[in-house]
Amino acid sequence: MIQAKTYLKIFIPAVLIVLLALTIRIFQYEPQFPKITEKEAQTGLNIPIFPQDPLLGNKKAPQTIIVFEDMACTHCAEQFEIFQTLLEQYPNQVKIIWKGLPIAKFPYDTNEAHAYAYCAKEQKQFIPFVQYAFVNGDNLSTQTLDLIVQQVESLDAKKLSTCLTKEQTNIDTYIAGNVDIARQLDIKSVPATFINHKQVVATSLDEWKAILNLQ
Repeated sequence: MIQAKTYLKIFIPAVLIVLLALTIRIFQYEPQFPKITEKEAQTGLNIPIFPQDPLLGNKKAPQTIIVFEDMACTHCAEQFEIFQTLLEQYPNQVKIIWKGLPIAKFPYDTNEAHAYAYCAKEQKQFIPFVQYAFVNGDNLSTQTLDLIVQQVESLDAKKLSTCLTKEQTNIDTYIAGNVDIARQLDIKSVPATFINHKQVVATSLDEWKAILNLQ
């Protein structure tokens, strides 16, 4: 009987701790953008392109994909590589407008990673930086981000640090702008991709070729 009581004393707090952890985890991954109203949904939205948005590929390419991604998202990492292949195979037919959307809050808030990406773009090193970031998507701490900066050969760490400080207000405004667009589009998860302002879903290179009517 004493052993049973001891077991219960240990077991019940343990269960409570597990339940608390699960509750926190669910809260952290809860969709962060409230649903748009019925009126907004009927109005629709042409997705604005900001000057700070990274453009991947030939800017004169006739077909445009707008994509919202987060560097802590494994499916985004897979899609990013698919897009790189797509751009290599069809360099004059497709371009990608990349919009960073910091959804992940655990284990690290990805706002900082998107700020680093912003400053990497200023040095024309957006793609290599983001590729490293996707590989380390489960650990985007400040320390990891600084190590990534060191890994990108043509990225000047001192200039990037200066950018993070001097451009902080502009960076925050830019990220907030993409978050607001995502709210209006009712984006609940990433990656979220759009062609002609309509959301499309594809998970392979062949599917993208079919959607874009590429031979």
